[in-house]
Amino acid sequence: MFKRTCNRIAILACAFALVHTAHAAGLPDPSEFESFLDGLMTGHQDAFPYAGAVVSVVADGEIYFQKGYGFADLETQDPVNPEETLFRIGSVTKLFGWTALMQLVEQDRIDLDADVNSYLNDLAVPETYEDPVTVRHLMNHTAGFEDRLIGLFRKSDDYETQLAVLLNGQMPARVRPPSVVTSYSNHGSTLAALVLENVTGDSWSAYIDAHILKPLGMANTTAQQPPGPAHTSATSKGYANHNGVLREQTFEFVPMAPAGAVSATANDMARFMIAHLQRGEFNSTRILRDETAGTMQTRSFQNAPGVNGLAHGFIEMDRNGHRVIGHSGDTFWFHTIWAMLPDHGVGIYASYNTDSGAEARSKLFEAFMDRYFPPENTESVPAIDASNVSELKRFEGKYRSNRISYTTLEKLAALTGGIVVKIDDDGALLLRASETIRMREVGPLVFQEIDGSRRVRFLESEDGQIAKLFMNDVPVFAFDRIPMSELPILHALLLVLGLPVLLSGVIAWPAGAFSRRNDEPVFSQQHIPGAARWTAWAAASALVIFTVGFGLTMQDSRQIVYGLPAHMPVLLCLPLIATALTYVAVLFGLLFLVRRIGTLRARIHYMAVVTACVVMVWQLRTWNLLGFLY
Repeated sequence: MFKRTCNRIAILACAFALVHTAHAAGLPDPSEFESFLDGLMTGHQDAFPYAGAVVSVVADGEIYFQKGYGFADLETQDPVNPEETLFRIGSVTKLFGWTALMQLVEQDRIDLDADVNSYLNDLAVPETYEDPVTVRHLMNHTAGFEDRLIGLFRKSDDYETQLAVLLNGQMPARVRPPSVVTSYSNHGSTLAALVLENVTGDSWSAYIDAHILKPLGMANTTAQQPPGPAHTSATSKGYANHNGVLREQTFEFVPMAPAGAVSATANDMARFMIAHLQRGEFNSTRILRDETAGTMQTRSFQNAPGVNGLAHGFIEMDRNGHRVIGHSGDTFWFHTIWAMLPDHGVGIYASYNTDSGAEARSKLFEAFMDRYFPPENTESVPAIDASNVSELKRFEGKYRSNRISYTTLEKLAALTGGIVVKIDDDGALLLRASETIRMREVGPLVFQEIDGSRRVRFLESEDGQIAKLFMNDVPVFAFDRIPMSELPILHALLLVLGLPVLLSGVIAWPAGAFSRRNDEPVFSQQHIPGAARWTAWAAASALVIFTVGFGLTMQDSRQIVYGLPAHMPVLLCLPLIATALTYVAVLFGLLFLVRRIGTLRARIHYMAVVTACVVMVWQLRTWNLLGFLY
């Protein structure tokens, strides 16, 4: 831990020095850039151990730089080759789908503002709200879908490949009207690909191959899982970092292929980037008209003024006052960034083949921008004002991403992560997530990182209360203030307090039935009728067994993305049984209280156990665990 901390300090010190020696915005001689990148990647190898990585940079319509680092296969020691080694690009895959849709828009075959149901055959988006979901909503991630995790990945290829069948089986619920806020949706992106298939009559992968990959000469890019014989030997393995030890992982299958199945070389991704930087053209070949490409790069949705938004499928990644659009992509083991600066004709692509690459990817992009595209103008920002601390307290609270499930047991994911906002005594706003960021108020509801570029904006509800938080560097979803009834600490406390009470009934009552002292039961069930005791005992037992079983099943919560275990439906029957028994036990308890049946001690114990049952049933209902599967 100490070594890693020191390494990260060294990287930050290096980045600080680089920023302060940076020249005017723009790229230097490639050899100087290579020296900079070699040093950075060496530092990343120490701080975020990775097996292999690849970087390509384009400028002025050419590939300015590309290089591989480390290995595509640790066992065979095959080095990463930017022209030959295929990396999984995760959600960067979506950019091919959005580009294809814009091709159909310019052919007048798709209207971005038409009801998406008008393009669907064997599937229909529920008419939950008055306003329909449109293709533009899908591109902007503003359709209002909840998030779904179950089945997002598979460990083998035994899954449904027809998009209509796949989506019919797991269509996410609409939980908010469209065009309210963003909430990133893999299912929405896949639905857009189904629109493409229905309009063109081609499969998504066939259309992409014919109308984007082949015209751009991207021969080493494929959506086949795993890549076919032509690419098998050149496809990078994925690795997990276990305390510095890298372990090879199996291939990750993505059933919703349009959301993240593509594997590609850095050279191919550079070609795709050049085509977009040149507004649809690469080597005299056009994949989009100039005006269509220009439209695609314009902002199409923004959660609030002052924060980044979406641009027809591109995610705005502005930094240091420079416009940046692109997309990042993640599987468990691969982490990718594809970002371009349209005003400068420059773009950067990087991908890591190890799970530790997520943080490394972000640090690489930040270092690249801070060195070669530093702020052009240093704006003066207000000093921290300690006099309004009491007014700033209204921003305090815990916020969670709205990219969660609201109707299935996947809602449990909302118990992890989140952002805590605190106000320091000197008036600084502390944003605590994976790290603590100190921010100062720079405008109404807007806070800027002190000595940094990150920015957040809050949103008030109609009654003037702080309801949401938007992060400038995460424009694809919003953060909702967590209601008191769903605070993770509350539910953890209730579980810690409730389980011992339940166990007291589970253990004491059976023991008391077989133990006698002076012809009286030893335990607190004295004079409580047997039917009532056994009803409450059964309810408590079902809840304890479920809690233990569910906890053991979900030890590695990430496994849920591969699908629920076969025994889960049986396990989820226990809360339903417990709920019914709890209702009966409550009625018994009320009768005992009114008629004063049983000793005071017995009544107190009985009602304590029944109350613990009621509380746990409420918790299970809150997190959709009363029989909810998909």
